[in-house]
Amino acid sequence: MPLISIPCYDFFKSINEEEIINNIIEYLSKGYYIQLILDEYFVPQRHSYKKYERSHENLIYGYDKTKKEFSLLGYENHPVRSVIGFKEFLLSCQISKIDTSKRLIMLKYIDQFPEYNFNLKLTVKFLEEYINGENSNQRSEFVTKEVDPSMVFGVQIIDHIIQNDHEYTRFLKDIRISYIFCEHKRVMVERIKLMHKRGILSDDSYDFYIPRFIEILNHYEIIANKVLYYQNKNQMLSDNKIKNMLKTAQQKEIDVISQLIMFLSKI
Repeated sequence: MPLISIPCYDFFKSINEEEIINNIIEYLSKGYYIQLILDEYFVPQRHSYKKYERSHENLIYGYDKTKKEFSLLGYENHPVRSVIGFKEFLLSCQISKIDTSKRLIMLKYIDQFPEYNFNLKLTVKFLEEYINGENSNQRSEFVTKEVDPSMVFGVQIIDHIIQNDHEYTRFLKDIRISYIFCEHKRVMVERIKLMHKRGILSDDSYDFYIPRFIEILNHYEIIANKVLYYQNKNQMLSDNKIKNMLKTAQQKEIDVISQLIMFLSKI
């Protein structure tokens, strides 16, 4: 679903609790979703509810003024819906150790997009950086924050997961990581379709690349489904099995993107 993010920092500047609630309701009424950090000690249907403090990201997607409640979507190894009263909501914002106002983002559905020019040279550059494990943001004059030298990028993320026991365990326990991989591969399929639509890829070239990118997407979806299945069974996948699947998918992607870069560079 296409969404636009709009950082927002003014909801919690007000000391008037009623004004804070009314501001949130106003934006929800305009079709926005609100993503923010809450202390889940006050949020029902969470493991930490009434047990211990836990600052965690949640999405407000609805409200009921009569019942004085917000509808929330959170995550507890799987998506969790719940409702929270206005009073509990305000407490969850105030007590959260993370500065809520600086982590608040508004999201809005967009059903129409303008036509953008396709920058072929920039696309090739992004693809090269991806398979070389380079940080594309470092080229931007708007990104001035120094990057942690331990961070990895592009296809090197797979190597990092496979070679690092902590990260591999995290990958197996948090299905969101697999879903992010799947979403990235799904976007790559859409990019191939767009290049064909714009005439950058001929019919023959499209017929060559599209099944290969779909195969990579399917491979990551199989990995995600296996991780989810074994999570539900409270079991862990065989180390070699899942690592081999990740490595195979990584190599397939490197091969086909390398071919695509060579093709696009000649245009």
